[in-house]
Amino acid sequence: ALAPGSVHDVQLTLVPGGLVQGVVVDMDGEPVSAARVELMPTKIDISQLDVMSRARKTRDFTRADGSFRFSPVSAGEYQLSLTAMGYKPVKGPVLEVEPASAFEGLELVADPGLSIAGFVVDTLGEPVPHAQVMAALPPSLMSMQANQDRDRRSWYDVDEEGRYEIPGYGEGKLRVWARAEGYVQSTADVAATGGRLAGPLAKGMLDFLLTGPGSQPLSPPTTVPATTPPATVPGDGP
Repeated sequence: ALAPGSVHDVQLTLVPGGLVQGVVVDMDGEPVSAARVELMPTKIDISQLDVMSRARKTRDFTRADGSFRFSPVSAGEYQLSLTAMGYKPVKGPVLEVEPASAFEGLELVADPGLSIAGFVVDTLGEPVPHAQVMAALPPSLMSMQANQDRDRRSWYDVDEEGRYEIPGYGEGKLRVWARAEGYVQSTADVAATGGRLAGPLAKGMLDFLLTGPGSQPLSPPTTVPATTPPATVPGDGP
C-alpha cells in the first residue's frame, strides 16, 4: 500500500503489437479509395474496454492506392469489415493476432451489389428535382449493425426528372427515406428481392425498383394520386 514518503518500484512490460494491412479493390481489381475498413474484436472483455479504446486502432480509411493498415494491434481474435459509398457492406476474414505477428497482403473486394433506382414525385406526379434519397437497414433495438448502417450511408440527389439510383445493397429488408425542402420527410420499407413497389407518401410519392447489374434504366413513373392506394404488382410480397 502507498504511504506518505514511501517509494515503490513499479515494473511495466511492453508487449509488441501485431500488424494487419492490405488493400481494397473493386470487382475489376482497381483500388478503392476512401473506403472504411474496421478491425473489430470478435469477443469483448468488459474489463478491458478502457485499454481497448486507447490501444486499439479499429478503423482506417483506404488511401489512393486502396491500402489500409492497423498497427499496433493487441493480441486477440478480430474480423475485418468493409463499407464504402456505392458498395454493399462486406465481412472480411477472422484473424487471430498474436504479439509481433503480421497479416500482410490481405485483399478485400468491394461489391456494388444491388441498386435501388426510381423516381421521387409530388402528389400530382411531377418530379421533385431538389429531393434527396437514402436507403439503409431498418433501425432495430436488437441489431447494432442495423443502427450503424444508416450512419454509414449518404443522401443521394435526384436529377431533374426526379430520378435516382443508389448502388451498394445486399438481399434483405431496407428502409428508404426521401426528403425535400417544403415536404415532410417520408419513409418506405421494402424487401430487396428484385420486386417493384409504388405507393403514396406524405405530400409525395416514392417509386423505386431494386435492380442488379445490367438492368435497363427506368421510364418515368405513372402518376399515382396520393389518395389512391397503390396497385398490387404480381409477385410482390407484403
